[in-house]
Amino acid sequence: MSNWLKPRKEKVIRITRGGKPMRYVELALYKISVDGIAYLAGTGSVTKKVVDVAELLKRYNKNLRLVYGGIGTVEIFIRPGKKRRISKLILGLSDQDYEPSFEFLE
Repeated sequence: MSNWLKPRKEKVIRITRGGKPMRYVELALYKISVDGIAYLAGTGSVTKKVVDVAELLKRYNKNLRLVYGGIGTVEIFIRPGKKRRISKLILGLSDQDYEPSFEFLE
């Protein structure tokens, strides 16, 4: 267990559809290992939402590699040397007609 680092609190991402978030689901990053593997865990039954967010982030940052395994688990691999840490995601649920988008919040 000594090879695990504490999660960093650096960025919050707001995800909306059509600029109109209706409901938020918070996803907390609870483990970051020294080899760059980030495990995402959702609150409640939001596995599908976690996957949606992960795919969205992958589209934004080509340095992310996704691996799916186990119920409720999405692993995001951040290539070595990258200092960006995504510690908390907020998913806004709205009409499915709109393309999801996200922004970094200070």
